[in-house]
This record gives sequence, C-alpha cells and structure tokens, in this order.
Amino acid sequence: MNAPTAFYSTRANLIIPFMSGFYDRFAEPFAWAAMRIAVGGMLVVEGWVKISHPLAQVGFVENIGFHPGWL
Repeated sequence: MNAPTAFYSTRANLIIPFMSGFYDRFAEPFAWAAMRIAVGGMLVVEGWVKISHPLAQVGFVENIGFHPGWL
C-alpha cells in the first residue's frame, strides 16, 4: 500500500499476520472490486427501467405536483 487509509491494519491486528502481503496485494483490492461490482449491479437493476422506458413515470411525477411530468 502506498499510504495508510481508514481501513489500514497493522500486522498486529491481522488474524493471520504472516499473510499480510496477500491481504495487501490481493484480498483488499479484490474485496473493493467485488463491492463496486455488487453496488453497480444493484444500480443497473434500479435504473434499467428508467433508461429503457423514460416516459413511464410521467403520471406519477404529475400526480405529485410537477407539471409537465415529461421534463
């Protein structure tokens, strides 16, 4: 690691201290990538309908008081 971050651990805090190189080079970057993929997947699921049918929410938007709803 280049600089300590909020998630930085010393060797004394690790469960298996002799694997600190593995944690730094593989486990932590892999965990962050997995987190980004999971959150991105959730955002795609939520946003796909809005992208594929952009005028589907016009009635809802107009019912809550925003006219015209297609803007």
